[in-house]
Amino acid sequence: MHDTSCLLEENGALVFKSKNEFGQILNLKFSPDEYTSCIFWDVCFWIGKRKRGYEYMNQTGRDGLKSLLWAKNCITEFIEKYRQENRSKKCHICIYWDDNRRRDVYFRGLKDIGFEYKRVVTKILLEKTI
Repeated sequence: MHDTSCLLEENGALVFKSKNEFGQILNLKFSPDEYTSCIFWDVCFWIGKRKRGYEYMNQTGRDGLKSLLWAKNCITEFIEKYRQENRSKKCHICIYWDDNRRRDVYFRGLKDIGFEYKRVVTKILLEKTI
């Protein structure tokens, strides 16, 4: 499950994909939202079968912690690649969640690589600035 392949989509989004032991597809998508002085990368992680895509508030994964560690490694790889490219714009990586349980798990797993809670208008999110 540790094979990560980065794909570039038409709209500039970066997608990491892999397959777990149960035959489910792990997807981690970075979608850019570019402004004059910075880029916001919205991160979406989902586990599913074939081409159903992201299913809101639906627990589809059976792999648990292994899949979350895979996603964390992909996020770390994305940060390293972004730093190596020496881009002139500031980068914000933004992570949202479906429910409080996921919020707590995401924060516990990502705080050691620099993610913090931020408030944007009415939403709270996990964010890291590069």
